[in-house]
Amino acid sequence: MTQPESTHFSALQEVASVSRDPALILDCKARKVVYSNNAAITLAQIRANESFDKLGSLIDSVALSDREYVKNKYRLICQQPSTSAIEFKFLGSAGDPVWLNCSTYLFGDNRYLYVMARNITQPKQHEDYLVEFGARKNTLLDTLSHQLNGALLLMNNMALKAEKSLKTSDHRSLETFITLVHNNSSHCIEIINNLINKEHNESPGIFVRFSRTDVVKIVTYIFEELKKSQAKRHLMFETAAPSIFVNTDEVKLLQIVNNLASNSVKFTREDDEIRISIRETEKVVLISVADTGIGIPETLQPFVFEKYGMARRTGLNGEKSTGMGLSICKLLTELIGGQLWFESEEENGTTFFLEIPKD
Repeated sequence: MTQPESTHFSALQEVASVSRDPALILDCKARKVVYSNNAAITLAQIRANESFDKLGSLIDSVALSDREYVKNKYRLICQQPSTSAIEFKFLGSAGDPVWLNCSTYLFGDNRYLYVMARNITQPKQHEDYLVEFGARKNTLLDTLSHQLNGALLLMNNMALKAEKSLKTSDHRSLETFITLVHNNSSHCIEIINNLINKEHNESPGIFVRFSRTDVVKIVTYIFEELKKSQAKRHLMFETAAPSIFVNTDEVKLLQIVNNLASNSVKFTREDDEIRISIRETEKVVLISVADTGIGIPETLQPFVFEKYGMARRTGLNGEKSTGMGLSICKLLTELIGGQLWFESEEENGTTFFLEIPKD
C-alpha cells in the first residue's frame, strides 16, 4: 500500500476494532480478507489474512437462495463503487439464519473494500409477522365481502319477498319479525361496506419501506390462503424459480396481489380457472393473475383503475364493489415503482399484469 492507502486502512481498521457490528476489509485484487474485527470472527468463524479462496467457506455460509446474489453484488461493487446496502441471509456459527444488512466502501484506487454488517434479523422477523398479519387481515376482509356479505344480501332479499307476500294476510307478528330481519340485515351490510371502505381508504397512507423481498414467498402465501377460502375453485400457481428476490415493500406487494386475486374471485364462476404466475427477466419480475371469468366489457376498460369510476360492478355472488380496490392497486404499484395493466375480453376472462423492478 502507498502511504495514503496505509493511513486510510489504519483509520478504517481502528473504527472497525471498536465496532460491535461485524466488519471486514477485503483485498479485491488478491481476493482475500486482510482484516476482520472480533464481531466478524465470532459470526463467521474466520481469521484475518485468510485467503479468499478459503473464504469460500464464508460464501458457503450465505443462505443458498442468496448466494449468487451476494457473489454478483461483490463483483459489481469491486468494479464500481456503490452506496446501496446489501441484504441477505447468513448461516452463523450456530447454523441459525441471520439477516445481515451490509454497507460497503471502496478505497485505495478501488482495490480495498470495507464491509460493515448490521444484524437485522429481529426487524426482518417483525416484517414477516406484519406480512402474515396483513394476509390474515385481507382474508378476513375477503370473507366479509364475499361470503358474509352475500349471505346477508340473500337474507335481505328473502325478507323483502316474504314481506310482500304477507301484505294480504293477517300474520302481523310474522310481518313485524320479517321487517326486523330486513332492517338488521341492511344494517349489517352497511357495517361491512363501511369497514371495507375504511380499510381501503387507510391502507395507502402507510409509509413505503423497501427491503429485499422474496416474491415467491409472498405470492405462495397468498395462494395458500386463497385455496383455503376458495376450495371449490380451479386454482393454479406457477413460478419460474423457487425464490425470486426484489427490492420492494413486501406488505404493499402482498396487498396488491391479494386484491388482484380477490377481484378474480368476484368475477369467476366455480368451474372457472384462476392462475397466478411469476416470471422474471434480468431487471424485472412479472406477476400475472389470470382468470377465465366473465371479463371486462370494452366500454368499461378505460375506467378500471379510476376511484369510484364507471367500472364498478357487483360480483357474481352479489358482492358490492367499493370502487376503490383496483385504484388502490394502481396507486400502491406506483409507490413501489412498478407498472400495472390488464388484458380482458368479455366472457373470455381477464389477466392482470404486475411488473416490479428488481432493484
